Amino acid sequence: MNLTPSSGKALKGLAVGSLALAISGAAMIPASFAAPNTAHQTASPSASAPSTAALSRVVDTSASVAQITQGLPGQYQVAYSKATNKIWMVGVGARGDLASTIARVNADTLQIEEVAALPFELDKNGEFGYISAYGITVDDVSGTVWVTNTTDNSLSVFDQNTMEQIWTNHGISESDPNWIEHPRSVLVDHNSGKVFVTGRYYVSAIDMKTFQVTKLQLEGAPNGGTRYIGMNMTVDGDKLYVPERTGGKVFVINTHTFKTEQVIQTRGENSSVEVRPSDVTIDHSENEIYVSSQGVDGVNSGISVYDLTTGAFKKFVKFGTQALSMENDEDRDLVYVTDFGTGKIAIFDAKTDRVIGEVEMNGGKANDLTVTEDGSVVAVDKQDIANTTAAVPYVLNSKTGDGTMTDTYTSKATVDRNGKAVPSSQQKLVPNSIVKFYAEVSEGEFTSTATINPAKVPFQGYPKQATAVLIDPTLNFAEGTVDITRPYTFHVSGYDFEKPPAEGIRLFLVKEGEWSMGYDKLTDSELANIQKVSTVVPASAFVYNARTGKYSFDATLRVPANTMQYSQGYLLGTVTAGSDVATNRNYDSAVSLIVNDAKDAGNADNRDEADEPAFPTNASASPSASAAVAEKKPAAEQPKSEQSKGEQSKAEDANDQLGTTAKTAPLKNSSSVKSEDQSKGSGSDSQVSASATKSAPQSKGSLAKTGAQNVLSLAAVGAFALIAGAAVMVLRRRKA
Repeated sequence: MNLTPSSGKALKGLAVGSLALAISGAAMIPASFAAPNTAHQTASPSASAPSTAALSRVVDTSASVAQITQGLPGQYQVAYSKATNKIWMVGVGARGDLASTIARVNADTLQIEEVAALPFELDKNGEFGYISAYGITVDDVSGTVWVTNTTDNSLSVFDQNTMEQIWTNHGISESDPNWIEHPRSVLVDHNSGKVFVTGRYYVSAIDMKTFQVTKLQLEGAPNGGTRYIGMNMTVDGDKLYVPERTGGKVFVINTHTFKTEQVIQTRGENSSVEVRPSDVTIDHSENEIYVSSQGVDGVNSGISVYDLTTGAFKKFVKFGTQALSMENDEDRDLVYVTDFGTGKIAIFDAKTDRVIGEVEMNGGKANDLTVTEDGSVVAVDKQDIANTTAAVPYVLNSKTGDGTMTDTYTSKATVDRNGKAVPSSQQKLVPNSIVKFYAEVSEGEFTSTATINPAKVPFQGYPKQATAVLIDPTLNFAEGTVDITRPYTFHVSGYDFEKPPAEGIRLFLVKEGEWSMGYDKLTDSELANIQKVSTVVPASAFVYNARTGKYSFDATLRVPANTMQYSQGYLLGTVTAGSDVATNRNYDSAVSLIVNDAKDAGNADNRDEADEPAFPTNASASPSASAAVAEKKPAAEQPKSEQSKGEQSKAEDANDQLGTTAKTAPLKNSSSVKSEDQSKGSGSDSQVSASATKSAPQSKGSLAKTGAQNVLSLAAVGAFALIAGAAVMVLRRRKA
C-alpha cells in the first residue's frame, strides 16, 4: 500500500555496518505473503447476502487497455513513486537467498531499468546468501525505498536515485529491543514520524529520527495481544489499519499514541470458517472500509465492507479462492484486489459494492499491486512463465560469493519439512509476470462481470549489470585500499618454521573468538570455522634457509567479496593441514587484523567535522550498536564504486584486485611452547606477516600521502603488549 507523504527530514548516512559476516539461523522462506491455506474452524458472525445497488456501473472492455510482460523471478511486493513515476519491486528467486534484488521499473513502459546487487553474508554452513528483500515501500519525501528482509529479521533503506543502501538494522542481536522478527510489510508515515512494520507477534513503529523501535501489543489479539500475525496495512490520517489473520480482526491504532481505538471483527460468507483478513483500504467518498480475506480452501475468500465511522459490517462480496492484496483509486471509487488462488485481479466498484470486472494474469498466484498517478494498475504475480528462463545479473555463487549474469544456479543442500535431506543441484531461474492495465468504467446496466485479457508485449530484457548498493566500503593500508565488496587477496609470508608438516599447513581467516591458539583440542566449531575461508600451503611450497636452518613460505589467501565486517577483529592464522589438526597444535600461528570503524579512524583518515556520523547504523542507539556511519553527501557528490560505474568488464570484476602491497609487522607465536616441542621440528616458533592487495583503479590517494602511515605504525606499536604487532586495517569511505 502506498501513502501520500507530507513533510519530513531526509535520511542521511551510509550504513557501513551492513556487510555482516553473521551466522544466520535457518529461516523459513515464505512462498508468498499469502498464508498457507489449511482449514481451522472458528466462530465468527454470519455474513449478510450481497444487495443490489440502485446505481449501476460497468467495465468498458473495448476502451480498457491491458498489457502483460516478463518480470523478475520470485516477485513479492511492488510500490509506486509518484515523484519519479517509477515502480519499485522485489525479486526473491533461487530458493530465497541466491537471486534476490530490488528493481526500478519504468511505470509507462514496464522496462526494468535497474536491479541491485544486494548485500550478502555467510550462513551457518559457511555458504554465501543474499540478505533478501521481500516487502517494499516508497518514501518520496526522503527519496528512499524501505525494504523488509523478512527471513533475515531486518529492514534496509535505499536511495531511489543511486540505489545506495543508507541504513539497515541487519545484524543486531535478537535480545536487542529494536530487533524485529519476520518483518513483512512496511509503511512510512511522515505525519507521525514513524515507519510501521508488520511482523510476527507485533506491529513495530520505528522512530524516523532515533530509529528506536516501539512494539505495539494489539488489544484483543490472540494470547492477550502477545501473538499477532499480520500482513499488509494502511495509514489514513492519524489512524493505522492493521488486519490480523489469526483472530480475524482489523485493529485501528492511533499513530501518535499507539492506542487501539477500534477493533473490527471481520466477516465472510461462512461463520464457521476462518476469514483470515489480509489487506485493507479506505474510501472517504463512500465512507467505507474494504478488507480482503484469504479464507480457507476458497471459503470466505473475497472483499468485506464496513462503515468507516462505526466499523459496522455492511456486506461480503465473494471473489476468487485466496484474495490477497488490495489498493484503491478513490478518485474513481474503484478498488483492486489480487487473488493468489486464480491469478485474477478484481475490479471492485465502491459505489455499488460489487466486482464488475476481472483482469487475467498468468493463471495463478497474483501477489501484489499498486495504482499509478494516472489511475493505471501495475500488478505482479509469482506464477512461473512456462518454457522461459531468466538470465539476471545478480545470481550468487554460494561457495565463492561471486555474482554473475545467468539463468542457472546451484542450489544449497537443505532439509525439507519432513526432515528429508535435499542435495545441492543445478536449477533454472524462471521469471514471473508484470501486468499493467487501465479499466475504463461507465454507467450502464450491470449484467455480468467483464473479463480483460492483457495483450502480451515483448520483454525488453534485464540490465547487463547489477548496481552495487554498498558504496566504497574499503580496507585502507599504508599503500592503498581494498574494496571489501569485491574479491581480494592477502599475501602471506611465514618463516622460522623448524620443519613443515608432511601434509602442509592450512592458512585461514576467522573472526576473533572463532579459533584460538593453544594446547587444547580444537572443538568441532573451531574446525568448521578455519575451513570457511582457507587454503592449503603444501610442504613443497616451503623453502629451506641453510643459514638459519629454518623454513619459510609465501602464499596467497583469496577472500570472497563481502566477507569481512566493520568494527570486527580477525585472525589470519595457520594450522597443520593433516588429519590430526584437532590435536596437533604445533603449527598454530596468527596475525591479528583489527578492523576499525569509520568513527575510530578519524585521525588516520584526516576527516573533517562534516564527515562525522549523521545517524546510527542500526535502529539501536544502545551500546550494542557498534558500527558507525559517514555522512551521506548529495547524490551528485557521491563517490561511486567501481562496480556501479560499469567501467570494468565482467571478467575484470571476477578477478582479484591487483596492486601494491603493504607489509605488516610479523607476529611471533604468543602462546607458551615447551622447548622440547620445538626440537621435534614443530612450527610453533614460526612467524607470519600479511599484506593485502588493493584495486588498481583505487590506487590513487595513498594513505602514505596523508600521514596515515604513521598513525598505522603508532597504532600497531600501541597494541604491541596485547597482540604483539598487529596489522591495523582502517575502514573509511574514500573522498570523491
